[in-house]
Amino acid sequence: MDDQIFMQAALEQARRGRDEGNIPAGAVLVKDGVIISRGHHRRMLRDGSVMHATADCLHNAGQPGDTGHCTLYTTLSPCGSCSAAILRSGIARVVVGDQTNVSGSTTQLQAYGVEVTMLNDPQCIALMQQFMVDQPGRWQQESASA
Repeated sequence: MDDQIFMQAALEQARRGRDEGNIPAGAVLVKDGVIISRGHHRRMLRDGSVMHATADCLHNAGQPGDTGHCTLYTTLSPCGSCSAAILRSGIARVVVGDQTNVSGSTTQLQAYGVEVTMLNDPQCIALMQQFMVDQPGRWQQESASA
């Protein structure tokens, strides 16, 4: 039950990213049943780089030591660089909303002992599928840079 509640919060972040013109990806970091950080995909930062939702969420959380024993909820399966950031942060558990549209690097996380739960949430899946249909060129551009 809690997984669905926190995934809804990650979906809110994904919608925020979409509404800002980015990929609809969102994440929240939960410690002891409380959301301690939120993030969403941000395409263009001041330096022109991309910040994925997971990276944004971890950045907003502060110091890596603050994220131990946390659960990360992410609407999309994390890419290789986000998975590495999760490992560096010491996050114990990752809950993924959609692995069907973006396969990600969850096996890397599992290999290092991170518990990974796949929800295959219909809302997460539909949100990303709609983006891919509505903005195929943008999706191709984004997926090439991931």
